[in-house]
Amino acid sequence: MATIAETVTTNATEYLGYAPKTLTVNLAIEKFKDIRNYPSSYTDTMIDTDMTSNINKITMAVIELDAKEGGEGENAHSENGISRTYGNYGMPEAYKSVAQFATVI
Repeated sequence: MATIAETVTTNATEYLGYAPKTLTVNLAIEKFKDIRNYPSSYTDTMIDTDMTSNINKITMAVIELDAKEGGEGENAHSENGISRTYGNYGMPEAYKSVAQFATVI
C-alpha cells in the first residue's frame, strides 16, 4: 500500500508534469495535520484514513506551494508582461475548508 506522501507525489506529478520536491510534499502533509489538530486518542491508522479521504486537498496544497516558490528572497517577479507574487508559505488556499478537531475539557 502506498503511503500518503507517495500518493500525493504521484497525483501532483500527474498534474504538474514533473515531480514536486519532497520538502513541499512533506510540508503540505505537516500543515494538514497541524490544521486538523488530531486528538491524542487518534491512532496512526485513523489519521491515515482521514488523510486518505482528503488526499485531493493535500495534493492541491502541494501544487499551490510549488507554484508559489520564488527565487531566494524573491516575493514578486515580473517578466514579459506576466507578474507573479509569491506567498510566504502560510496556509494554502486548498486548506480553507478543512475543519479542525475541537478538544472539549
